[in-house]
This record gives sequence, C-alpha cells and structure tokens, in this order.
Amino acid sequence: MNSLQKRYDALLDLVKRDKDEYVFGQAYTIEELEQLIRMCWDDDEGGVSCVNRGELCKIFLNIRKQKLNEQFTFSQENIFAICRIDEQLKVCCRQLKEDAESEIRRMLERKEKNESMFNFSIHGKIDISVKNSLLENSFHVSENLLHLLTFSLTTNKKTAHSNIVNIEKICQLPIFDFTTNYAGHIGNNCMLPEIAKGFRYKELTDCHIGCAFYKLYRESYLSLQDIVECVNIHSEVRLRYGFSTYDKFSNNQKEQEDL
Repeated sequence: MNSLQKRYDALLDLVKRDKDEYVFGQAYTIEELEQLIRMCWDDDEGGVSCVNRGELCKIFLNIRKQKLNEQFTFSQENIFAICRIDEQLKVCCRQLKEDAESEIRRMLERKEKNESMFNFSIHGKIDISVKNSLLENSFHVSENLLHLLTFSLTTNKKTAHSNIVNIEKICQLPIFDFTTNYAGHIGNNCMLPEIAKGFRYKELTDCHIGCAFYKLYRESYLSLQDIVECVNIHSEVRLRYGFSTYDKFSNNQKEQEDL
C-alpha cells in the first residue's frame, strides 16, 4: 500500500468519526488532492463507507477550489473569459425566462378554460458540464451542479391563493435578476483578498456580472480557473412543466406531465 493510499484511508477514518476539521487542517498539493479525489470515486466499497467517501470527496473538492482560487490571476485573458462565460449564462437565463413566461401564459389560459384544473408547476434549468473527467466524475458523487441553476414554481389546490404561479413570480427569481451587478457581491463577500480585488477591476464591474455566474462561483466546487478553462454551458434550454386536474364530481385527481 503506497503512502497516499494510507493517507486516504486515515482521512476516510476521520470522516467516519465526524472529525472533518482534521481533514481540512492538513496540508495538500493540488496533485495530491486530485489523486485523493480519484480515490474517492474509484473506491467501490458500498454501505456507510459510500456515504463517508462522498463527504470526503466534497471536502477535497472544497480544499482544491480554495487552493486554486488562491493561485488565480486576473490576466486580461482570464478577465475576458469570465466576461464571456457570464454573458453566455445571462443569454441562457434570458431565454429560460422567456420560455417560462410563455409556458405560464399558456398554462393559465388552459386553467381558465378548465375550472377543474387546480394546479400546475413549471421547472427549468441551465445545464453546466465540465470538460474535465476528474471534476465530471466528482460532481456525480457530490451532485453539486445538478440543482445549481434551476427553478421550480408550483401552485396547487391547497395553496391556490398564496402561491400562484404567474409572471411576477418569475421576475422575482434571483437567476432572472438582470439589474444587480454581482461583481460587487463577489468582491464584498470573498475571504480571499486577491479575488475580492480582482472583481473590483473596471473590466469586471463594467461587465455587470449576473446572478448565474455568482452562484456558479460561490456554490459550486469549481475554482475560477476551472470556470474559465473547462466549463461548458448548454445553450439549449430545456423547460419541463406539469399540471394536474381535479374532477370535483368523481373526486379523482389526474396527473399529467408535458416535456
């Protein structure tokens, strides 16, 4: 057994004993972290250990993100890449919002024609993938990107008066906030001085960073270097919605879903 395998086993044991802080407190190189991450999803032991190695993988991903962000430089090339990816995300968000509003109008028209229809829901998401097998496999373990840029609005019989799906609710969703400049949010809330300083550069404040990029940076395990180098944003927006009808005479509820 090599030394890194022994270290992995020891770190996994710490997680099993709820001593995560000792895992965070150790020194790692990026190369060691990436090898340890691979060990997490190559380890095919099931049961409780499967849960523990998933948690260990998340810890390694967090540490890797922190270390890479510490090394990130705001070169003109990287600033341009941030602005380009942010713009791609905003284009996808605008298209998603437009499609969602169209479907809501259509569903509300159907609801007006059929009084027995009590509820429906609208779901949408922007797909993010990474051109990096290490990260791709790791995100399957952590499910970190699956629900990051999604929304779901539902109205049903019980909450018909308090939770009505309408155009106003779509506009209130953070990912459809196109007025706030999130470059300031990143700069003000970042623990790393160089990152905070970088997002105050004129090129990035003028870029008017959107909420989708902010969430990708803040809530995913991707470092800024990962985002500028290997993020792939699916331009095809898939909107999923469903509705149900309730027959007040037969007291039967019928579910239907459209894709």
